Amino acid sequence: MDDRDLKELYSFFDSLKSIEYIPDYLHSDIPKGLNLGAMSTSYTSLVQQFEEFQLFLRQSAVFVKIKALSNEIEQIKRLNQSLTKQENFFEKDVALTEKDFGRHTILREQGVIADLEKKKQNQRFSMKRETLRLFVLKN
Repeated sequence: MDDRDLKELYSFFDSLKSIEYIPDYLHSDIPKGLNLGAMSTSYTSLVQQFEEFQLFLRQSAVFVKIKALSNEIEQIKRLNQSLTKQENFFEKDVALTEKDFGRHTILREQGVIADLEKKKQNQRFSMKRETLRLFVLKN
């Protein structure tokens, strides 16, 4: 077994550790013709499997699927952000409607508005609260 060959193999493995994006494996060349003694048979198998992996990656369908999935993930992230904004809007709307209802309750107690107006405000508040509840349950 040659120490230089073993160091070259370790160097190759270290270079693989730094790969973050799958297509970058296509730019890695596995060292060949290393004298590794008892590990030679296993290393020959590793070389063959790594080259088969690179061949698999060269098939464009793999990258198309990866790109499509990446785009789908980004779209889902944007949709989640939109839903969070929508939920915040509903919460604020319910809070404002609740304040209006409280104000109408006080005005009714003071005799400024009729019972009908208070009932309308109560229904409006109940509808908005239910809309928020359903939105949260659905999402």
